Amino acid sequence: SEVKTEDLVSVIAQNNQIIVKAKNGIKNISIYSISGDLIQNQEVNSSQFESTNIKTGIYVVQVIQNDGKAFNKKVKL
Repeated sequence: SEVKTEDLVSVIAQNNQIIVKAKNGIKNISIYSISGDLIQNQEVNSSQFESTNIKTGIYVVQVIQNDGKAFNKKVKL
């Protein structure tokens, strides 16, 4: 059976922090404001990423996994 990306990536937003976990590993994380401005971009070489000091608002988190697949999720802090 086919595995959905949503089952492999979790994005949690709480306490001015965005936490991303990916079973296939994370290659890159980009966090965009709802207006499309890049807030943070980081190369990651692990299965977990934590941002800090992000202001209250709505963001789009783009996760590029080690297998090259992209996953986008809208989050609210």
